[in-house]
Amino acid sequence: MYATANSTIVWKRRADESQQSARTMARVSAALVVLLMVTVAYAYATQARYDDLCRTIQLSASTAATAQTGAAGQSIASNFCV
Repeated sequence: MYATANSTIVWKRRADESQQSARTMARVSAALVVLLMVTVAYAYATQARYDDLCRTIQLSASTAATAQTGAAGQSIASNFCV
């Protein structure tokens, strides 16, 4: 009788530990999903700002007052903008 009761307690403890581990892993997974979403949003926003900067440089180079300024702007745009 003692062995059966002890075995039941051990199995209940193992089940509780497994459940606690599952909850912890679920929390970690949720945190990683949120972190991934923040990273994607940051990358998208950064790329949008970079594209805006490239458009501004190309527009300024095409309407530059001097040929030297226009050439420098085109050089920057061709080297750093896709």
